[in-house]
Amino acid sequence: MMLIICRKLMSSFVALAFLLLLSFPASAQKSKQCKAQRFMFERGKSSIILRGQLEPCENRIYKFRARQRQKMSLRLYPEENDVVVYAQSTKYIPELGSNVLEGISRGGTTEWDGELPFSGEYELYITHPPVSNSTQQRTLPYKLEVKIE
Repeated sequence: MMLIICRKLMSSFVALAFLLLLSFPASAQKSKQCKAQRFMFERGKSSIILRGQLEPCENRIYKFRARQRQKMSLRLYPEENDVVVYAQSTKYIPELGSNVLEGISRGGTTEWDGELPFSGEYELYITHPPVSNSTQQRTLPYKLEVKIE
């Protein structure tokens, strides 16, 4: 009788441990999601400087609203840090087959000038491109100048 109870307890423990193991990747994945910071241009101003630091294995996302056909320029400093920026619409751009704005390469950029295709929300994604034989070991400071007309 005692053996049956021990087996049932053991099988319940194994089932519980298995369920916890299955739920771990999902909860770990949620905690690594990027949190976007929203910014607005001050009334009467058409530029803003965003400053920050990228810790190892970290990215930054800034969100803002803009109108179709507005011209935007981005300048990311210092260039020697290997920090790059992507500018993207939250809407899919069919003619480009992407959300990334025209003229921005898949490797990111440190400067860009262009016209915004839609009215709505845009994202600036700042990152340090991964290199297979070298991981970022230090904090990387950046300054992003955003101008819009």
